[in-house]
Amino acid sequence: MSRTEDGGDSSDVGYDSSLDFTVDALPDAVVVADADTGRIVDANAAAGDLFRCRPAELVGVHQSELHPSDRTAEYAEAFQRGIDDERVDRLRNGDPLYIETVDGHRKPVEINARQRTVDGRAVVLGVFREISDQLEREQQLEATTTRLETLLDALPLPVAVLRLDGTVQRWNQAAEETFGYAAEAIVGEQQSLFLDDAELGDLLDQLYDETVFSGYETVLRGCDGRRIPIELYAHPLYEGDTVSGVIGVAVDISDQQRRVQQLEVLHRLLRHNIRNQLGVIRGWAEELTASGPEGNDAAARISSASQALLEMSEEAKQIQSDLMADGQPTPVEIDTVVSTLRELASGDAPTVTVDSSAPPGTVAVPAQTTRAVTILGETVLTHVDDDRVDVRVDPQDRYVVVELAGSKPLLPAGERELIEHGRETALNHGNGLDMAHALLLVQSLGGDISVGDHDAPARTLQVELPRIDPDASSDLCLDCPVC
Repeated sequence: MSRTEDGGDSSDVGYDSSLDFTVDALPDAVVVADADTGRIVDANAAAGDLFRCRPAELVGVHQSELHPSDRTAEYAEAFQRGIDDERVDRLRNGDPLYIETVDGHRKPVEINARQRTVDGRAVVLGVFREISDQLEREQQLEATTTRLETLLDALPLPVAVLRLDGTVQRWNQAAEETFGYAAEAIVGEQQSLFLDDAELGDLLDQLYDETVFSGYETVLRGCDGRRIPIELYAHPLYEGDTVSGVIGVAVDISDQQRRVQQLEVLHRLLRHNIRNQLGVIRGWAEELTASGPEGNDAAARISSASQALLEMSEEAKQIQSDLMADGQPTPVEIDTVVSTLRELASGDAPTVTVDSSAPPGTVAVPAQTTRAVTILGETVLTHVDDDRVDVRVDPQDRYVVVELAGSKPLLPAGERELIEHGRETALNHGNGLDMAHALLLVQSLGGDISVGDHDAPARTLQVELPRIDPDASSDLCLDCPVC
């Protein structure tokens, strides 16, 4: 900072001494500058302390010389914002404001400026407050935040920080990878991954009441439309004594749950139906022993039961093979999947009508779902005692629902039990493990199958499939080969 050669005095710039009392009475550093020339006409004792000089040495100095000389235009803009009644502590690009002392040191400051008319003369009062301590705290906070974000990104589990209104504040790398939403798109947004938004609201309400969740099981929907079962661990965050947000950790239990479901369903079905077939074999074997010439019929029945067991074993292997398939799913148009249902309707089978709100060629699902939908269609058309079955295709942003509806129950009671509860059932209609195959295959792809609704129990069958066509991707999604 430069100054007049002799330090200057009030008379050099025509200063009116009526401001003396007002300026000196202020505890902060104050300089008074002529509004037309920009030169300082007065400075109080606090200003001398801030700039490390006698206040008189500031008189006659242009106000731009109080700041670093390499950014004059930026400081002029900041000072103008101060005149416009804005408290200013940053340049437009976010850099701190600095004053430059007479001995060349820089100090960060906050500026308040006011333009006044004194005795017919326009002057600008600039109030400077040093904020070194505040800036140091901000830098420490920024460093702490950076370390925290680095830690969060290093965690192998999805972590999110939310405000109480559901706005996402933090979203780590594992959350990106698990749910498919890019952090830069989801942070700052109220984005609910819950199947029912009301569930998130209820959880946030409980967290506001200082409830802690540990191992809460629920299902979230990924950016690609998949259902992702998780265990949630959530804790309220505080500002002072008030709950201001929540931090949550989600443990993806898809693989664990899928393995358990597959083992339970296959075990129950195989145990129940193999037991039945073995009972048949044992009964006819006993009859064969005692029947003499009539043993030929018994032998045929034993052979048939044995063949049924063999086929069931082979089907179990096929299910395992389908469920263990790796790699990115191959897309197929939903129209192609639904057309398999029309092809099944032949002979005495009910007529199949299709109503789709998806324009041709716009919605794609995993190709493996064709097999699952075919199994369901075969089962429905074999069982239903009706003239027709109506199929409706209802695409959503990230998934599509295929609904089969009739005027009578679409599935045998045993098949409904399997879908609704995973219970062991007697397969009286010769379906073997087909229904289990369809159910587990759809679930392994991130979809689901449900039977009936409140208005038409057992008369509708809904298949939810994840969409993998390009249009199903969201601006929030990460770039990936599928979406």
